[in-house]
Amino acid sequence: MERVQVLFENGQNTFYCGQYVNGHVSLQLDVPTRLRAITLRVSGTAECKWEEWIHKRSPQKQLRRASLQQNQHPPHEMKVFKSNELYFEYKIALLPASPNDPLLEAGEHKYPFHFNLPHNIPSSFEGHFGYVRYMACCKVDKPCARDHESKTLFTIICPLDLNRFPHLSIQADASDVKKFWGLFRRSKPTTVILRLPESGIVPGQLINPNIDIENNSDVRINQVKLSLVMNSVFTAMGVKKMDKKVILESHLGAVEPKQSRTWFRGIFIQVPAVPPSGLSNCTLIDVSYKLKLVAEPERPHLNINVSLPLTVGTIPFQSHFGSFNAANNGIIPPVGWNNPEPSAPSDSMPEPPESTDASYYSSMPPPSYEESVASGEYLEIHASQAFSPRYPVYSSLPLPPEFIQDNIPVTIKE
Repeated sequence: MERVQVLFENGQNTFYCGQYVNGHVSLQLDVPTRLRAITLRVSGTAECKWEEWIHKRSPQKQLRRASLQQNQHPPHEMKVFKSNELYFEYKIALLPASPNDPLLEAGEHKYPFHFNLPHNIPSSFEGHFGYVRYMACCKVDKPCARDHESKTLFTIICPLDLNRFPHLSIQADASDVKKFWGLFRRSKPTTVILRLPESGIVPGQLINPNIDIENNSDVRINQVKLSLVMNSVFTAMGVKKMDKKVILESHLGAVEPKQSRTWFRGIFIQVPAVPPSGLSNCTLIDVSYKLKLVAEPERPHLNINVSLPLTVGTIPFQSHFGSFNAANNGIIPPVGWNNPEPSAPSDSMPEPPESTDASYYSSMPPPSYEESVASGEYLEIHASQAFSPRYPVYSSLPLPPEFIQDNIPVTIKE
């Protein structure tokens, strides 16, 4: 009996694209064993797959009309939509094959390996209808016996620097005005406004939205909900499929008729570990986020919805560097961070904007790396194979007391 493990020098199995990776394969043998070869295969792939019932087109229209006249449902068939992408594949011979199969003594045997990750690969992602996955598979080839395989999944992060998109640091707002129908007349307008100081964020950052609701109507707003929503779009065989997931949701309370409420410093939403927006370098999966505000009036009136798009990055705005704590996690930071390790090649780092100097990232605190809260279980994954990628999460400093205030309802004068 033998045990095979693929172990990376990086204990959390998390790397940046373009980074130099090293580790070793540990082979534990209980008895002396002859081996033919040991091979390590490292690959990065993406896959989208789902099934849908579609109308089955009959070549004979008369038969189709006849079936409809007999009140029968038109024929259907199950169609599978599936597409794949291969980003890279390395094969490393840890124990090259030889004419005479070597005899290995009982005990632990270590086989070191190293490789460079490509620069143009997407971040890891696990969704309900697809994934971007990076795997190291070690195969132990034994003569006259069944081969043994060990698979290890690891996380890749493609940096998304918010400083490259200055427009995301500008205040954004959205609003809607609705008049509810009453008995033979329409009520006075109800106005909902959502503002954000900026639309670019990083995991761990606190979002402080500004919400104004002016309810001039006679209809009570039963509940005001604020949520962070992730939209994933999967593409297979030219067909797109969307999956929406609510990451966070906060209930803010009610707004009585003829009253207005303002939430300014009383609410904060902290973004958890989620994949970066866009999923750069992947053509099969796209990820986007939005902050959604819903005002739910009394029935039968329809909800008032406003939303603002958000961009989730991996490197925060320079103006926020001082608002985060440093996290010591042992993961090699990308280029541009303070004290880069020699094992991280200098060309694997994102370059700073042209308007800055070489010390642009010198004060940026390293993040921690936490498992994604947005990973969906892929259709063909068994429970024992479930994997959650790790994403950078910045530790926000505690807020001063003056930033935490309760809002007070204000009655609107006629």
